[in-house]
Amino acid sequence: MALAFVLIQCGNMDVDGIIEELKKVKSITNIQGLFGMYDIVIKVRASDNKTLDDVISTQIRTIKKLGVTHTLLICDSDNE
Repeated sequence: MALAFVLIQCGNMDVDGIIEELKKVKSITNIQGLFGMYDIVIKVRASDNKTLDDVISTQIRTIKKLGVTHTLLICDSDNE
């Protein structure tokens, strides 16, 4: 199992629309709005790191009006 948290920056006016788009991505298990440097944090699960990379690259980072992302890959996520 591969697990990552992705921190997302976007414009304040775009947060709700981006969250709605993120809800369509099946690998995302949690979405939270934030205050501060990042606007949204998501938890992403996949069967392996290659699939995780594909989900982040092709399904998340391609969302319109989504700004900078910062991915935190969790090591040893089998122990959750």
